[in-house]
Amino acid sequence: MKVSVFLHRDEPNDREQIIALTENLSHFEGIALPTNMNLLPVLSALKTTYLALEGSDAEFKKAMDTLTSDFNSQAKHSSYSTSILLSKHAHLSDLYRLRGDFKNALLHQHEYDFIRSQPNGSYAQLDELNIDSPLQRDITINKLQEMARLKDKQTLKLKAERFQALTFALAALMSTFLLFWFWREQRSRAQASEIDELTGALFRRAMFKEIAKPMSNKIASCLVLIDLDHFKQVNDRYGHVVGDEVLTKFGQVVRQRIRKTDKFCRYGGEEFLLYLHDTTEENANALLEDIKKSLESNKNWSATDSTFSASFSAGVIQVKGERNINKIIKACDNLLYRAKSTGRGKIETMSFPAYLNENI
Repeated sequence: MKVSVFLHRDEPNDREQIIALTENLSHFEGIALPTNMNLLPVLSALKTTYLALEGSDAEFKKAMDTLTSDFNSQAKHSSYSTSILLSKHAHLSDLYRLRGDFKNALLHQHEYDFIRSQPNGSYAQLDELNIDSPLQRDITINKLQEMARLKDKQTLKLKAERFQALTFALAALMSTFLLFWFWREQRSRAQASEIDELTGALFRRAMFKEIAKPMSNKIASCLVLIDLDHFKQVNDRYGHVVGDEVLTKFGQVVRQRIRKTDKFCRYGGEEFLLYLHDTTEENANALLEDIKKSLESNKNWSATDSTFSASFSAGVIQVKGERNINKIIKACDNLLYRAKSTGRGKIETMSFPAYLNENI
């Protein structure tokens, strides 16, 4: 059944499928088909189909003779002789067409058509009939050959169209990839322009943009203003390279301890702004103490042989649904000043309502 489908469809690669199916038929030897299917000498037909594609002229002719004899023998001993002869000429026509012998394919096609057009019993001498004139037969064969050439041309056109579609798809894919790469590059550059290379902290404008919406939510959060203690003395005594190393170390410690929802900003030279989302002033104080302890534990610096530790002071304001960022930063600055004035290395915390009450 598969061979029959490929034989009549005759699309690209169908002939390879036929060869693969009919190359080895040894496992079919001795199998008898049900009576109602036995209108075709199956094994003989499959062998002949294979030889039509792969066999020599002599092998193919011998197989065709055998197949014809098998059909005639079945027709002679069967009450369904008309069906068998129809099957015979249809199959022989297909095999000659598969072989490329359009002349014999046409002859058997006409014999098939002749049986279909005759009343029962008038086909006894069918094999000896000569239906067409030689001229008409040659014209028809030429038409069949032209149809085969047109089919080959259509196949080539289809392959060209598929290749063109594949080329277009690849070009579209490359364009999409390049656009995505360009977008990533632009985004990376935009992000790089918003981040301080030394500390990895956001610049002020980017920070305000990031925290404007979450700060307005009815969630307790903290805004922290941090100032590195005696940073000017570090620059004056050890040089700006060491000062930069202190800033870098501070940025690393902070970024290792905050969450993705928190935001870290370089507010000034040695001043930093920290937004801690969904955090109370007690939790903020604990986090800052941990950061300060980690920073103070580092006493050795690669840019100098001198040993010293860095520290900071901080002012923390707990907010809830506040929108005026500048006003809150002002409150943080006042608390920071209080922390520095009491000896530095201190952290002052307060809720924003309490700060407002205290400063009425």
